[in-house]
Amino acid sequence: MSPEKGLILWWRKRRNSSKRGTNNATRETVAQTGAHNPDKKEIELNNLLQAIYGKFSNSAFSSDVGGRIYLDQAPDGAEFPYCVFFIVTGNPDKTFTEHYTDTLIQFSLFSASAGATEITTMYRDLKALFDECALTIPPTGTATDTLIWMREANLATMTEDITTASGTQTVKHWAVDFEVRTGLI
Repeated sequence: MSPEKGLILWWRKRRNSSKRGTNNATRETVAQTGAHNPDKKEIELNNLLQAIYGKFSNSAFSSDVGGRIYLDQAPDGAEFPYCVFFIVTGNPDKTFTEHYTDTLIQFSLFSASAGATEITTMYRDLKALFDECALTIPPTGTATDTLIWMREANLATMTEDITTASGTQTVKHWAVDFEVRTGLI
């Protein structure tokens, strides 16, 4: 993942946090210098995203979308079909002796094909890749994140009219949510 994406995730987290006080001096310093020190949670999420992106490589799903897999948002004018994935939520959880992070990740599949074959193939291959999968997550500092489980949680199907350079186009959009639980060992 690029440093810019890491900074975006850090900024979103800080911007949306209402439980902690704001530190405008720190925000201004980061905005001016581009320097920031990621916290453990940010590193865990970035490592999870890197592991997911790495699993796409040379997969049937990557072939289905012609390698067009984007984090957070597709570029303007992206060719169909493609996939956009992003973190919906990331919630820490713990027991007396164990620490977990429950993360909900959405994969949005887009197809402009009039038939159902393209989108259903994309869905089948995405599910084969990630439902109950093995995933290697890089270590976070001295602790190692381990995947406890990753499983499909939800599928929502819809059609959308989008505006392209050549006019309005109707596309299929399937939103597939996966629950991910990671723990520290």
